[in-house]
Amino acid sequence: MSFTEQSRINTLSELEDIIMEILHPTEEKIKQLGECQDENQTVLIVKEIQDQTYHLAKQINSLIRGYITTGDSIPERRQKVYQILVDLVSKVDEDHEHLRRVSDYAGLLGRLHIEEHQVEYPNYDPKTYEGDIAKATFLHDLGKICLPRSLLNSDQTFAENSPQKQILRFHVACGPLILDLPNYITGKGGSKKTRITLTIDIAGFHHWPEYSSDSETLCPEKQPPQNRRHLAASIVKIVDVLDARTSNRHHHREEAFDQVTDEIIQNNSPYQLFDTEIIKTFAKHREKFKNLYLKSHSTTTLS
Repeated sequence: MSFTEQSRINTLSELEDIIMEILHPTEEKIKQLGECQDENQTVLIVKEIQDQTYHLAKQINSLIRGYITTGDSIPERRQKVYQILVDLVSKVDEDHEHLRRVSDYAGLLGRLHIEEHQVEYPNYDPKTYEGDIAKATFLHDLGKICLPRSLLNSDQTFAENSPQKQILRFHVACGPLILDLPNYITGKGGSKKTRITLTIDIAGFHHWPEYSSDSETLCPEKQPPQNRRHLAASIVKIVDVLDARTSNRHHHREEAFDQVTDEIIQNNSPYQLFDTEIIKTFAKHREKFKNLYLKSHSTTTLS
């Protein structure tokens, strides 16, 4: 099955088949990248892969729009789109427990931070925000569905300045492009923003500002103004690092919870700078996160 702008997708499996078909040329480029010894040629290959991921994100967006019928009610569209996105991101990150844990951590930190700063966020209901940010966080790495699977599933740890790392970083630009669905999802959350906007903030900026140049490449109009804090993305940035480092992943060994949280609270890594106010909330309620960590990991072990 091939993609056209007018493609009508009837099942999720059809959508997945088309995505894998479009990804195939990118996989070929990854092979070329691994064999390339010329620096200039490497730069060109990376650029070609990035361009391909950009177009794939746009195509996925069009396919999702084609999967939704105008006859669906707004709640039906919302649920249908969210389920599509959850199914797609679950195909990329087979560690569903990671997605669940990060979502739980984000919900907890979001509620606690709003409770601590209710004067600053008078229109935010802490409990509503907890549910909204948890649901949106499950899709924080949605942009990775545009990346070559051979790269995502590699056991190798890539250097920060490697071409492979450049390509992996590009997922923060792809996520907002896929999620450009304003007419398909509505519903105000605790922040009086549509949930799709909350999800775009998280998918596009949970590595901001470190990966800001990657997001700016594809969606400059979605850049946060200098005086605006991306609250949800800043929360997810912290808890994503927390779970990634305290869990066994295919490319990373689990680290001790206390050691990781110490380093997060110190907030002096040259590679990861966190929002200082949210870090204060995290540090104040550290034991609550440890209890959630122990509960989630014991559940994973038992299952």
